[in-house]
Amino acid sequence: MVGELAMKAPCPVLVIPEELKRLDVNAPVLIAWNGSSEACKALRSALPMLRTAKATYLASVAGDKDPDRHDLPPVEGAKYLSRYGIDAQMVELPASQTKTADVLASAAKQRECGLMVMGAYGHSRLSEMLLGGVTRRAITEPDLPVLLAH
Repeated sequence: MVGELAMKAPCPVLVIPEELKRLDVNAPVLIAWNGSSEACKALRSALPMLRTAKATYLASVAGDKDPDRHDLPPVEGAKYLSRYGIDAQMVELPASQTKTADVLASAAKQRECGLMVMGAYGHSRLSEMLLGGVTRRAITEPDLPVLLAH
């Protein structure tokens, strides 16, 4: 149901882990950035929350070279945020043998983030269903609150 909502709702969707008791709006935020239109929408949608965060990380995974995405480099995302007074630290995460979703979750945990922002379903739904994906993991096994936009 959350996946359908993220795809069809005209607004972002906030996925909250069941065990979370309180959302810390001042905690650092990790933005999962791959340059896609979905990532851009998520970034725009998160602006009000990013203004209260004590730190903002614009994270991209090295080696995540999807030829179907619209490639806006992280520096463009950081420039956009700076226009709104948000200083984002760009972080390039090394690709590893683990899944991209796990790399992002680990980076968020290391930086003590209270929220992850990401675009939803950058790949086809069939691909996500068969192979899994970052969105699928964020919906089914969230380690922290995740703001999704499509």
